[in-house]
Amino acid sequence: MFADTLYWVAIVNPRDQYRDASQRAREEVGECIVATTDEVLGEFLNAFSSFGPTLKRKAAESVRTIIGDPTVKVFPQSRDPFLDALNRYSQRSDQGY
Repeated sequence: MFADTLYWVAIVNPRDQYRDASQRAREEVGECIVATTDEVLGEFLNAFSSFGPTLKRKAAESVRTIIGDPTVKVFPQSRDPFLDALNRYSQRSDQGY
């Protein structure tokens, strides 16, 4: 199953309008590997970038969890630059970009 930005935002944000639909879709697909990309995870981080330090930290933690999840295959953009950007994102929680 390919997971796009909308899916990850809906799964992580309990108030997202697509949360129930995303959870139902995941249940209907059943046991499988979830595929996504570094670019999608970058869009996910961007979706939370203007909501303040707390949500930015939670978004960064969520990406780290996704990357470490054995049931998720993240196709790399280029891992080292992406992780550098993830660290910078985490350190700049006061920025809205």
